[in-house]
Amino acid sequence: MATVCTFGRRPTLGEMKAYYAREDVMTFLYDECQIRNVHAAFRARTWPIHPTSKNHLRTIIDETIQNRIIPVYQKAKKPIDAVRLKKHEYLSFHSFATVTDGRKVVGFDLMFEADLSGWRRSFEALSGMIRTLDEFQVCYRMKYSGVRSLHLIIPCEGLPKQFLGKPVIHQRREIMRKICRYFTRHCGMTRAVERNGVLRLAYSLNEDNGLVSVPILSKELPAFRPWEANIYNVTIDKPWHGDIPMGASRKGLNFLKEVYNDDTRAPQEKARQITFGLEILPKDCSRYAAKSSRSSVESWGTQLQADNDAQRVSAAWHLMTPPQAIPNSILEKGLADENADVRWYVTEAMQKNLSTETIKLAIKMLRDSDALVRVSAIETLVLAGEKGLNELLSAVASWGGMKDRSVAPEAFLDAVYAINKIGIASQSEKVQSLIYSSGSAIIVHALQEMIEGGYRTGWNIQQLRASFSQHGIESGIFSEAVGRLVPKLLLNCSEVQAPFHLLSRSISILIEIWRNCAIPLCVIREIADSLPQSCVEIRINRVMQDERTFLQSMVKPTITKMSKAQKARVLVGFMIYGKSHLKEPLAKVLLKMGVKEAVDAMTIWQAFALDGTLRASSLMPRLVWAVNLLKQLQPSIEADRAFSQIVGAEAVDALISASVRTKHSEVNLNAARALAAIGDPAVDALISAMRDEDSRLRRTAARVLGGIGNEIAVPALIKAMKDSHAPVRASAAEALEAIDSFIAVDALQEALKDKSKHVRHRVQLALRNINPENRRKAQ
Repeated sequence: MATVCTFGRRPTLGEMKAYYAREDVMTFLYDECQIRNVHAAFRARTWPIHPTSKNHLRTIIDETIQNRIIPVYQKAKKPIDAVRLKKHEYLSFHSFATVTDGRKVVGFDLMFEADLSGWRRSFEALSGMIRTLDEFQVCYRMKYSGVRSLHLIIPCEGLPKQFLGKPVIHQRREIMRKICRYFTRHCGMTRAVERNGVLRLAYSLNEDNGLVSVPILSKELPAFRPWEANIYNVTIDKPWHGDIPMGASRKGLNFLKEVYNDDTRAPQEKARQITFGLEILPKDCSRYAAKSSRSSVESWGTQLQADNDAQRVSAAWHLMTPPQAIPNSILEKGLADENADVRWYVTEAMQKNLSTETIKLAIKMLRDSDALVRVSAIETLVLAGEKGLNELLSAVASWGGMKDRSVAPEAFLDAVYAINKIGIASQSEKVQSLIYSSGSAIIVHALQEMIEGGYRTGWNIQQLRASFSQHGIESGIFSEAVGRLVPKLLLNCSEVQAPFHLLSRSISILIEIWRNCAIPLCVIREIADSLPQSCVEIRINRVMQDERTFLQSMVKPTITKMSKAQKARVLVGFMIYGKSHLKEPLAKVLLKMGVKEAVDAMTIWQAFALDGTLRASSLMPRLVWAVNLLKQLQPSIEADRAFSQIVGAEAVDALISASVRTKHSEVNLNAARALAAIGDPAVDALISAMRDEDSRLRRTAARVLGGIGNEIAVPALIKAMKDSHAPVRASAAEALEAIDSFIAVDALQEALKDKSKHVRHRVQLALRNINPENRRKAQ
């Protein structure tokens, strides 16, 4: 069946099949499989492939599409090949850092990635590394990931076999660590990012959006555009593996010597900074399609109103390719389209018409939900230069004053990036002033959205902080935001009737908003100082003195006004959500306040943990750990009785449910660990769970009973050796081995005839490890 060329970044199933059926693509993939360990991937699942010929590889691809992808779209009303695949549902291929010959590891690739909020920033983040490697003539390969980052790889064939008298293969971690340190010292990077283990294969489709993970030469970076990675543009014409230049190993050795020598130099020696920003060059798109006349431009503009999605994408693509400027009336139609591909291509088309009206449209598109649309808008503004600066600064100032919080923090970061790229921000006090004032307001809005909405709080704050630190404006903007928000957040944490989402997100923001957990440490210090005869050793706050003074001035007035019970609730919140090094000092300060205050505060959190939601499922294990820590630090009958009421029968039932009935494996594991920590009080409920209809719950209950080790569970585990599900039988055998009871030997010996190979193996291990004295008792 002939496929329809949509030019979209999310191709149809037929277009994907046609791409992988190309002879040049097939040859490249097959050759890579012969020299690298390649895995196929679909829907975040990977499996190794070992094709013996190109026809065999073609069969593997066809079977994967037929058996894994097509069933997902069987109910489609249109012909199956015409279905546009969804995000993360493309077939892709990945190679691993370690290289084997089928039996043992023979080498390793060094892999790096910068994954920021846009591909252009990612390219610039690695540009210092690229220049350094070029200076040393090190053999490296790099490619566009297909979404927003750049992958850089130093192949094992370009590394020396021996270094410092030892095989390089045994020094991978040390070499990577020292190279990352070298890049941060000398290449203008705040952090060198290693892709440890796996990298999308060159010329593979990106499973996120269907663009090709296409190789790029360093000289091509300034003029590269993501739409060049469309499957219809890609040709197999860039080097990857198999063409390592002569002398690459010797040059790689010289680079390693420089890296190691640099690591031994005096630490006070000033590092030479190698930084440069990639210039965004105007792009002539005409080579990707035939040149169009004015009448054809109007024709494509008319097609932007078509009902057919693919037709609008194709029209937007053709509007991007002619050399002449596109009228604003046509641009506005495309920029309002619901399809992100249409908006992306039309935003690229704006770069040929840098009028004041077009610049205003570009600023508007900075607020688009699609990352590639925003990056194209940035490029339009940068190409406009000073002409677009005043409009951009005015927009940033107005965003800071908005009360509806409609401006995403990413939009502000993109605007700051554009301002810096134009090259005036570092010289203009007015520009810096606008960045500070507007940025602080937008951060406050963003944090309030995180509190009230369902955002990944910690991750978003880290992204904000990392992006601002690139421009050297982190402390000023975050100081303003902290000054406006911290007192309110602390009061949120101390309110008795505060909703759970408000409580938990306020705690998370207080932990993440300032580096090194500085705010929680300030809170602990203030509460400890308010207690009589408090001698709790609290970790030194690892921030600058002026930062510490500022934070104390924000925290102290609020803490001083709190009651004892309110302080206890804040401390328990930090214990549950805080970093591991904070837990013990938090617990000690809490116990100094009194056992009753600690129990009352934990009871509030317990009520949230028992409400049956997913979030509550993840909360109960944390609460159990906090209770156990307090018991260890206050070992008395009265304290044990008081704290045990927090992890009573209701808590055990909630943990049993959380240990299997949520879709998050981390929650399941933590719940199982918490049940094991509770110990004997949880045994009866776990034995009851062994009779549950859900085989996953029976399996988890068996494992936890083995971890607790109470012999009361042995009869239930022996009965489980005849369960209809093999994983349950294997877990029961493992638990009986852990309990080490002679009663179980007969049942285990009978299970040696089990039809499952895995169960028989577990039974053999159990019989081998049961105490010989117990085995004699059984006989």
